Amino acid sequence: GANGDEPPDGFDTVQEFTEFWVMLRSRMLEIIKHVSFQAPLIAAQAASWHTSQAISQVTGSGELCAAGKVECLSAVEGAAAFMEAAMPTLSDQAAHDPKVANTINNLMQQLLALQWLEPRLVFHYVRILEGFGHFVGKVCPDSGRQLLMRMFDLLEKLPVTTKPIPCADKDETWHNNYTARQKACSGVLGVAKAGANSLVAHLNEFGEQVERLWRTGKLRLMERGALCEAMVMVSVAAGSSQQTMTVLDWVFEQVRSRWTDAAWLQNFASPNTFLARYAGAAAPGVPPVPFAEVTEHQSCLISDCHILERTLRRLPPPGATSASPATSAAPAPADPASLAHAFDAHAPW
Repeated sequence: GANGDEPPDGFDTVQEFTEFWVMLRSRMLEIIKHVSFQAPLIAAQAASWHTSQAISQVTGSGELCAAGKVECLSAVEGAAAFMEAAMPTLSDQAAHDPKVANTINNLMQQLLALQWLEPRLVFHYVRILEGFGHFVGKVCPDSGRQLLMRMFDLLEKLPVTTKPIPCADKDETWHNNYTARQKACSGVLGVAKAGANSLVAHLNEFGEQVERLWRTGKLRLMERGALCEAMVMVSVAAGSSQQTMTVLDWVFEQVRSRWTDAAWLQNFASPNTFLARYAGAAAPGVPPVPFAEVTEHQSCLISDCHILERTLRRLPPPGATSASPATSAAPAPADPASLAHAFDAHAPW
């Protein structure tokens, strides 16, 4: 039916149709992965065709109108799903084939030239851009910076809300914008994970962009945490422990300043104090703080925990090296000094 409450012909229930469609979609994506591996040029040309068709539909309708049309959003979402399936399964040999590389690079440049800012389109747009991470890591490292700068540009131009709790607001426009910004941050993470080597040379610029966005109020705490995680991944890929420690010093600068402040630590003097300050619970001798007044403090605490967890997850274990996996020689005995962990300098605070 018009409201999606009646099954199409041939199906007894909406649930039956949904299960069939999910299975069909999954099988189609598997076929795309198989073709990408076996016939990479065909897959690259198909990706270019689907994406160009989606761009044409959006351009023909206008960005704002297209975002409200199911067929336009479906076309962009379909192009994103195709890219997500095809690019990771592209073999190294295929990626270096001139015809394949040119097809993919031309498509990437076409996408980078777009200036979409409608949040519902941006969400899928970033999915497509993120798909190029494997390609730039294998073949075209110079384009890694282009992908990064485009996502930073989106973060700068998409509105930043001051509302601290997204679930508390039911406004669809605000929620779409929030989701698009989150996707831009995860897109940076995706490119850093798939093509970290393409960003090593731009690590300083990477940090400058994050700092600029933060200083000008264009980043939320959690968004900054995601970008910092990406920076740590790139610094580890660089293979320099000193560079990694420098990045960690920068990443933890704000966190360290809070957790070495006596007034901040007083909030954790006892379980009762913590509950009173952060949960509004009454405790003997500690006046409860209304929920609305501590939202910022709660956000800081959650963000600090997340950034610590994200960073520790991305750091290599003590003594790990960045040597090529192809090296078959037995490792030399480890120097005790090399067993120090990059996080050791921050453990005391």
